[in-house]
Amino acid sequence: LMPFILAIAFFFPGTGSSEPGRREVRVWTFNSWNMEHMQDLESELEARFAIDLTFELVEMEGFVPRLTEAVARGRGAPDIIEWHYENNTILSADPEYALVYPLENYIRGSKVAAEVPSGKLSWVTYGGHIYGLPDYVHPVVLIYNDTLWKRAGVNLEKVKTWDEFFAAAKKLTAEKKDGKPLHYALPSMDTGLSDTMYMIWRQSGADLLDAAGHPVVDGPAFKSFLDTWLEWRKSGAFGPWDWGNFDRLLADGTIAAYPAPDWWVSRVDPAAEEGTYTFKARPLPAYRPGGATASDWGGSFLAVPRSAQDPEFLFQVMTALRYDREQLIQRYTEDGVIPAWRDAWRDEVFHRPDPRLGGQRLGELQTAAASNLPPVVTGDLFWDAVKTFNQQYTEIIAGNVDARQGLADAQAAVLERGRLPRRPPEVKQSSATFRDERSPSRSRGHGGDRIVLWAFSGNAFEKWRAHEKNIEDRFGIDFQIELVPQEIFVEHLREAMRNGSAPDIIEWFNENTQMLSADPEKCLLHPLDELKRDWAALHDVPPGKLSWLTYGGRLYGVPVDVNPTVLIYNDTLWREAGVDMER
Repeated sequence: LMPFILAIAFFFPGTGSSEPGRREVRVWTFNSWNMEHMQDLESELEARFAIDLTFELVEMEGFVPRLTEAVARGRGAPDIIEWHYENNTILSADPEYALVYPLENYIRGSKVAAEVPSGKLSWVTYGGHIYGLPDYVHPVVLIYNDTLWKRAGVNLEKVKTWDEFFAAAKKLTAEKKDGKPLHYALPSMDTGLSDTMYMIWRQSGADLLDAAGHPVVDGPAFKSFLDTWLEWRKSGAFGPWDWGNFDRLLADGTIAAYPAPDWWVSRVDPAAEEGTYTFKARPLPAYRPGGATASDWGGSFLAVPRSAQDPEFLFQVMTALRYDREQLIQRYTEDGVIPAWRDAWRDEVFHRPDPRLGGQRLGELQTAAASNLPPVVTGDLFWDAVKTFNQQYTEIIAGNVDARQGLADAQAAVLERGRLPRRPPEVKQSSATFRDERSPSRSRGHGGDRIVLWAFSGNAFEKWRAHEKNIEDRFGIDFQIELVPQEIFVEHLREAMRNGSAPDIIEWFNENTQMLSADPEKCLLHPLDELKRDWAALHDVPPGKLSWLTYGGRLYGVPVDVNPTVLIYNDTLWREAGVDMER
């Protein structure tokens, strides 16, 4: 991509429907799917809370850096965010090191939040502090090919533990072709705590941190779990977890069972519709006799950044935004995801027979798993522990290190990470923003006009942020940089120009430019012909590069990079062939 800077052409005055004196509540999310559903509640919640809700889709790559910066500056920050559990860096056992408010005092007094399964809340609980409201539980059940298992002489309904399951799997994998099983018991990517291994680990109680948040990767519980897993792995029961071909592997019988979070159940649909095999669902076998038969995988949560005013009020908005009963029921009907709110489970839709599974009531299996989800001990070093173990796991299965040494090395790496100095994030409380028709559309700060630049990539965002202070000092302005995902950039720009919130400058790329035109009336950007004539520095820009931004003889942008091309060649091989490429 060849980026360039463009000045916005036409800045329309505000045309939004906001009423004077109403508080603006800004919501950031990384998930376009969830944003659409939150927007469905916009009008209802605006009337209920006398607010103006605005939603922004923020690219995952730049979400945390942008949030950190906005919280530190005390302006431009959202009031509510949606973020995911994995590799979480915004939560901390010490609230001073977190980017969001602890919410446990509000949760304990909330009848709505009381309906959230405790096992799911544990994902956002660090050091006893609860930082968010989960969206969906994503409970896991076992989907299996009843035809193939019974053909092998196994009734999976009677299997109680994973040890029994893998013992029975030897019958299933006995039939081979070219030395390989025709049918595998389970799929696995075999990369450590991911997919199948991760979901079974959740049942084991072999936490990576102790109750105080200290890493115990090489502790007896996790050692025992790894030993057990490696024994199962030796049995040959595992086939490929191939994301792109999962449907086919189920349809042709290569994979005879899989642990299915609610968002992955539908992979069985084509095979069930084809009708060659009969499929059923059941709770997961227990890791040990009498143990948990439930697990989960994935999800996100809503939280309130520490720069926001009145977190208790925002908590009320959050609960209404997250736990709307009718919408949650609709989401299950359409997408099959189990909400993290027990009140919705009482609806009859969660008790319907599922034709894919011979009339079994899948929703009842899933809500039972969601209700009995085992807790997980999370904390500041949790995701570091997962990452370092996964790195060592690849070494262990490759035979480069034994299991004990691999766990010891992982533990040492996590402890080293914990010794690194850190400092609390800077937090500047922002004022609650209220709409006022008498206010100018341009705000001022730091003694100068606010100039807003939109960037389309995380790299561009970080580049401009590195120069932010120098630009502010040089021009006496309040320079604000925003990251707008590439896939919605142009649409977002058009909408911003309609409602008066457009940026002053954008960085975009040359290819497939939809905002330029030979006719200035149809162009989204200012022509810069006067700049071309009067700015001496522009005379040094290669004219060939300026031509990319020239439509109908008018210049619309300033190139950032040239991206020239040269020929790199293997001089040795060419000379051996008798060719001097220099000539």
